[in-house]
Amino acid sequence: MNPFNKPFESLLYSDVVNFCEKGLPEGINLDYKVDVPKNLSRHFASFSNTSGGIVIIGVKEDKVTGTPIEWKGITRDAKTIERVDNFASNVFPVPNYGVHEILFPDDDSRAFLIIEVLEGSSPPYFVFNESNVWVRTGSINNPIDIAKPDWIKMLIEKEKQSEKARENILHRVREVYKYGLIKEKGKLEKLIKDFRPDPTLSATEHGYFKGELGSNTRMCEVTITPNFPQNTFCQPSEIMNSIENLRPDRDPSFPSYDLEPMPDGVMHFSHDYTGYIECQQIYSNGTVYNNFDVSLVEKDIVYIEIGFIAGRFLKIVRSAKKFYDTFGYRGNLYLSIYISNILGATLRTFSSNPFGPKSLLAWLPDYQLELRFSTSEINNEEGLKKIFKDLVTSLHWGMGFKEIRDSDIEKFITNNKIKFD
Repeated sequence: MNPFNKPFESLLYSDVVNFCEKGLPEGINLDYKVDVPKNLSRHFASFSNTSGGIVIIGVKEDKVTGTPIEWKGITRDAKTIERVDNFASNVFPVPNYGVHEILFPDDDSRAFLIIEVLEGSSPPYFVFNESNVWVRTGSINNPIDIAKPDWIKMLIEKEKQSEKARENILHRVREVYKYGLIKEKGKLEKLIKDFRPDPTLSATEHGYFKGELGSNTRMCEVTITPNFPQNTFCQPSEIMNSIENLRPDRDPSFPSYDLEPMPDGVMHFSHDYTGYIECQQIYSNGTVYNNFDVSLVEKDIVYIEIGFIAGRFLKIVRSAKKFYDTFGYRGNLYLSIYISNILGATLRTFSSNPFGPKSLLAWLPDYQLELRFSTSEINNEEGLKKIFKDLVTSLHWGMGFKEIRDSDIEKFITNNKIKFD
């Protein structure tokens, strides 16, 4: 939930003042506090148990109407954010949150603090040493309250429903890929049938693939979904109209220029004369999907470059970030990477460790990795960089390489001019 209509990370003092002047009252997703409250842990738990929200610290509200009446900020203290973190750590499971300090332009000793708490992915959330489960009520006089038994039951069911929804999404994108491949095979067959080839030229020289599409590929499937993918953030046509804004560095490879309408979203399926295939899907519920061939054939040996997978992953995440910024989603995200048909392929690392192998033979038929992160993390350059490094480390370990040094990852980032904005 972000009532400012711009990322918290880029907020200025004037944005907070303008927001307060609008007089938006406290509600289920919004709270004002003059200073850091002693019961802040309950706010962390209650926002996590409901639908997320923000606490703006440094703003005094009218006790009757809940609207801001004074916004003087708070005195900056090196330990203030540490105190906020301590309140958050007093909640179990640990809530997903961000703290944003907005400095006063004419007095750097004062600031607003905006605490963003995301809707929890593992409810119910408890405050340590308290037997109650706290929830947001939307009431000005009593903004947080003890959850009734039926509410607690709903929280437990909510997580199960979320897991089921994500399973349905994975099934859906794989079905679209399967039928997209069938459609692409039909296009290739028609191309060959209608074409009048020169018998002296090869299929490659004619510019088409001669063989069965998908029969000799090693596919890497990357799926990013919001925590609760039941919600929709836009119309499918809005995705199509916003494609240029969803491309990191205006890179036309993802999302493609050649997107087509499909139920609840847009998709693209393509192949080239080498047999490389790729499927892209973007949905109104915030699901971003890319399935692409990662095999590289050199002298009849199939190689899979970990660096290529990592670079492609980052491109997809940066595009997803732009989607969530454009259509206003703030919350937790789930990443699934599934690499299939890799048995017998040669896996190559970019590690420069003289004591480790540069390549290994894949001895498992597939590889799967799941990560959890949030929009707050990918909106922060350091946060996105950490996710990237975690992914690279996990890929190396899961594929049989004992370690990848941080210096090698940094060198890879520099050499490939990788951006995290």
